[in-house]
Amino acid sequence: MGLNHRFFQTAIIADYSVHFLVVAGGGGGGPVGGGGGGGFQTSYGTSGAGSTALPVLTFSSGVTYTITVGGKGTSGNNGGVSSITGTGITLGNSIGGGAGAGEGNPPVSSNGGSGGGGGMYSTSSTTETAGGLGTALQGMNGGAGARLAGGGGGGSSSVGNPSGGTPRYYGGSGGGAQGSTILDGSTTLYYAAGGGGFSWQDGYNAAGGSGGGNGGSFTTSGSTATDYTGGGGGGNWTVGYVGGDGTVILRIPTASYSGTYTGSSVVVTTSGTDTILHFKSSGSYTG
Repeated sequence: MGLNHRFFQTAIIADYSVHFLVVAGGGGGGPVGGGGGGGFQTSYGTSGAGSTALPVLTFSSGVTYTITVGGKGTSGNNGGVSSITGTGITLGNSIGGGAGAGEGNPPVSSNGGSGGGGGMYSTSSTTETAGGLGTALQGMNGGAGARLAGGGGGGSSSVGNPSGGTPRYYGGSGGGAQGSTILDGSTTLYYAAGGGGFSWQDGYNAAGGSGGGNGGSFTTSGSTATDYTGGGGGGNWTVGYVGGDGTVILRIPTASYSGTYTGSSVVVTTSGTDTILHFKSSGSYTG
């Protein structure tokens, strides 16, 4: 009797490299300190806190990857986490920006992707209060607040500035944003700046970093952060300004791009030999 031979064909899963940018939601400005920028991670150029580019991700054909876009932090609240998760992905979450501190004994500054700006003990205290801490490889610390003004929130590329002047009536400016050219390979856009702190000095607005909100004063309004940049909101008296929504960007070789994704706000473009998926809301991509 002859031998029967059975041949089994297994599916071949093609792997390919994908560049990414993941920015968490920016922290809300406090009723004194500026909000911190959302955690910033990327494989395409300098990552957060001046770190080198992170390793590219490896995607596999047929595998679905979940994209989470962190929301903006409201007054006194941290921003939301952003992430890419799926089989074989080891990238940690981008942490939401820390909220700016208020008035208290002591005022509590929030840690985050970048730390929130410091607040003040009371209108009569000269004690300096430290800003919140940033997360390694994602963002920087917030600036100190003192007397009657808030510190600036930390940014993805530099620390928030302390309140200034003699006495300390001027809010600190927000920390700087990190630039990236991932969308088209040439145009630099900026992400995860800190918000400016509240100023007791009438008419003075502490500047936020690029995309971060400006701090307010009693007579002039500050501002919210720019959405989809993960900037921190400006500090204010009583109620702080909101941070900016985060974002996730994938840069996929067009030859490997499947065209299968979900999400209520996804912008698809091309750049050279790559297809760019810009997620402005949570969704998914299937390789």
